[in-house]
Amino acid sequence: MGAHFTMYLANMMGDSSSAAPVSGVERFAFVLNGTLTVTEGESNTAHTLTHNHYAYFPAGHAHRLTSSEGCSVLIFERFYAGEA
Repeated sequence: MGAHFTMYLANMMGDSSSAAPVSGVERFAFVLNGTLTVTEGESNTAHTLTHNHYAYFPAGHAHRLTSSEGCSVLIFERFYAGEA
């Protein structure tokens, strides 16, 4: 019983960034308001997400979430369970 995931509201201030999740954790980010920039691992490919946009990051996928102007992001994280 109990939740097998963590959900939290990240109210990011201007010029802020997220830490990476611990090893083995997958992450889903849903933008409630503002603008979020997602930068992917080694390629440094950047994507801009706004209201009602989302991103999914499999466990082990290097990424960084940043906001230059501030935003609210709903985050879900859980340890990857693998295939049953």
